[in-house]
This record gives sequence, structure tokens and C-alpha cells, in this order.
Amino acid sequence: GLILLVEICRHRIDKRAQGHPFAVTVLESVYRELSTLGIVEFGIYMAHTYMKDFNVTIEAVFAKVHFLLFFTAIINALMSVLLAFFSSRVSQRMWVKTEELELNHYLAIREEFYRVEKLMGEYESTEEEQQYPSVWSRSSLKR
Repeated sequence: GLILLVEICRHRIDKRAQGHPFAVTVLESVYRELSTLGIVEFGIYMAHTYMKDFNVTIEAVFAKVHFLLFFTAIINALMSVLLAFFSSRVSQRMWVKTEELELNHYLAIREEFYRVEKLMGEYESTEEEQQYPSVWSRSSLKR
């Protein structure tokens, strides 16, 4: 019953992750960790079952260390998901603010930048800029 429940949950998670490359990558890393954990634990079980001189104390320490590494990997995957979620939200907000910036306001900021730059004596137009002024060059902004 537990295996069926796990498979149903995994199927639903996989379905939701389709089309989201980052989510698929995180899920694949989690599945790899789970399969590694299962393979190592199977090896320990086989050694414990068939080796007569198997040291149970060493097995217990190994199991604790192995589970600690497993949980570290899972927490790393979860932190990556949280970081991706929040950074995408922040970048989306910043992008919306940038898109809402009016062109006139941008041009006024650009004009002020050139004025201050000229006052500081750092602006020297090149011959190429004078011959081929771009859309955002100083001369085109004054039109």
C-alpha cells in the first residue's frame, strides 16, 4: 500500500514538473539520491545477512553518516527550489518596473547623465561615433 501511495505521489509530481526544466533537474537529482540510498542500503543488508563476521557497530555508524549525506542532498535540492522560486519572483518584479519606465523619463535620465559626464570632463566622442551616430547617441537625443 505504501509503495502504491509513493508511486501515485511521484507520478503527480512528475506530471507537474513537465515543461519546467529546472524542476525536472531537481527531481532527477532527488531520484538519483534515493536510488543511491537504496543501492547502498541493499548492499549493507546483503553484507549483514551473508557475512558472519559483519561488524554491526560499523554498520550503524555508516548508516547514520549515509543518511546524513542523503538528507544534506535533499535539503540542498529543496533550497535550490526555494532560491529559484524567490529569485524568479524578484527578477519578474524588477523586469515589470523596468518595462513600466517611460521613455521620456529614460531620455531625461540619459540627458542628465551626459550633462554630468561632460561637466566631469570624461566624455570624448570618437570619430566613429561622429560619423555613425547611434539611436541613443548624444546628438540623436537632442533632436
